[in-house]
Amino acid sequence: MRPGPLRVDAVAVLLLVAVLVAVVVAVVAVVAVLVLVVVVVAAVVRTPHAVQPAVTSSDLRPVDLRPIPPHAPRIMHKHPTISAWQREEDGRYKAEISGFALEVTWRPESKEARRGFSWKAEGPDGQVFEADEVVEEIEQAMSIAEEAVRVVLHPELL
Repeated sequence: MRPGPLRVDAVAVLLLVAVLVAVVVAVVAVVAVLVLVVVVVAAVVRTPHAVQPAVTSSDLRPVDLRPIPPHAPRIMHKHPTISAWQREEDGRYKAEISGFALEVTWRPESKEARRGFSWKAEGPDGQVFEADEVVEEIEQAMSIAEEAVRVVLHPELL
């Protein structure tokens, strides 16, 4: 007896198509998850601070805010932290920290003194602090003036 033509039922075809679609969806989902894992791992590897432990309060140490003595060797220049320094028409720069008026001025070279920037800080109670000597960079004069005021405002950090 010869086998007859293969009869394909419509339900069987739909079931087969449904299984194939489910397999394709599962494969796409697995590939998407793998891509996401690779992207996250690459981001963590490229960002070293993301895997470092968080800073706790026991890790914090007081900062030494005393002004640097003028005779001390300067390894790097500090920069002012206040963005509120304003240039006056006469060339001076002014700022304010907690009621202290800060001022940085340029002093040209003369026979008696060298050229450079000097600073002055006047407090709300009449306290006046001034530079002992001039410095080459305006940012350095600004940062020294800011440090002098911080020392007065926060002596506990010394």
